[in-house]
Amino acid sequence: MFTKSVFILAVVCFAATMAEPISEGGGSSAPGPGGAPGRIIPGGISECLPFDPFHQVVADFAVGQLGNGYTLIKIRGVRTRVVAGTMFHMELLVSRDTFYNKKIYEQCDVKVVHTPWIAGQELTLRSKQCKETCCPN
Repeated sequence: MFTKSVFILAVVCFAATMAEPISEGGGSSAPGPGGAPGRIIPGGISECLPFDPFHQVVADFAVGQLGNGYTLIKIRGVRTRVVAGTMFHMELLVSRDTFYNKKIYEQCDVKVVHTPWIAGQELTLRSKQCKETCCPN
């Protein structure tokens, strides 16, 4: 019984230290969806501004996993989430060559997990969703 009480007290104390304080105006100071840029929210998705050079590495990996003929044009957005590693939610603008040497532009939303402690599997593509777009803006 004593061990269970200590555990519950520890959980409550941890939750209290992680809770957001209420602002002076009575409203919540919690950020909107995605959190404030550059701010880490445990278990939440955080916007990554400015871009880090590692984002280019992750984007190049993701485009390589899309298949042959894909070329990265631009990284439109990056968000991260702490999971068993770091999950990168990326919005990528890519081009794809067709059989008739025509380029098709696509907006791809990919999720890549970075687990640096697993040798040979540091980056893993978890999901991809591409849709055709009109122009490379």
